[in-house]
Amino acid sequence: MNTQLDRSTYRPSFESAPRSTSTRARGFGPRVLATLLAAVALTPAVASADDLGTQGRVVRVSINATGSDDFASSHGSISVRHGNNKLEVYSWGGTMCPASKLGETEILALQQAFHNRQRTLIVPRFKQGEVKDVRCLVGFELTGG
Repeated sequence: MNTQLDRSTYRPSFESAPRSTSTRARGFGPRVLATLLAAVALTPAVASADDLGTQGRVVRVSINATGSDDFASSHGSISVRHGNNKLEVYSWGGTMCPASKLGETEILALQQAFHNRQRTLIVPRFKQGEVKDVRCLVGFELTGG
């Protein structure tokens, strides 16, 4: 009996081959696996989702211009009064909130919410700031009410 294989007609069957659970069998060599593990270890933690503030009314808008002594620490803030008469402050920009940047459109919307505070409700979205107990405004929702 001839045990040589004719390579032109030979078709290996992978279905009957035993399955291996090693990383090598799945296409990851030790170097690739080590590189992936190092990349995961060096990747900064994914930031948490934005926190939602309590719905309220904008009762103060404060803008610090570039000439202000306070501009370096904060570019501006709003104060929101909630139904329980509690006041919360949300800031943006500067060293307190370096990742929180509001554009001109957002600032104008906040000013309009202040001017129409009897008819406008805000739900601020924020992240914790670089300074303890600072809430950095990263977004908001305005509704009539």
